[in-house]
Amino acid sequence: MLKDYQKQKVKNVRNDTYTEAITIWELSKTPLYTDDAYDRVSISSSSRTFSGSVAWGRTFERNDSEGGNILVGDVTLVCDKNYESYFKKEDVYIVVNSVRLRSKRVTSILDTDEIVIYCERIE
Repeated sequence: MLKDYQKQKVKNVRNDTYTEAITIWELSKTPLYTDDAYDRVSISSSSRTFSGSVAWGRTFERNDSEGGNILVGDVTLVCDKNYESYFKKEDVYIVVNSVRLRSKRVTSILDTDEIVIYCERIE
């Protein structure tokens, strides 16, 4: 485990690598009418933009129970841990450089208070 002053130094260096704008879009649905036979809804959206690191290569991991390597994500994002709750919501998608993504897995890095988000592209 890192000591507090080491964590702060690592965090300061990592923050300098947060050069990409990451936008999270959250969609919310509201029924138009109660007891509507057609289930009509009104959809609204809101967004948040913050900085993070983006790796565009695919990520694979070894999984013997699946019979070899499996695809974890098309794109990997690293950002501050404060944004973790946004990535775990249901009706959320991510936009980086006009590319739409969906989060598949969120992993916490305890030493640096960051999260790693493995994403798949939305076609």
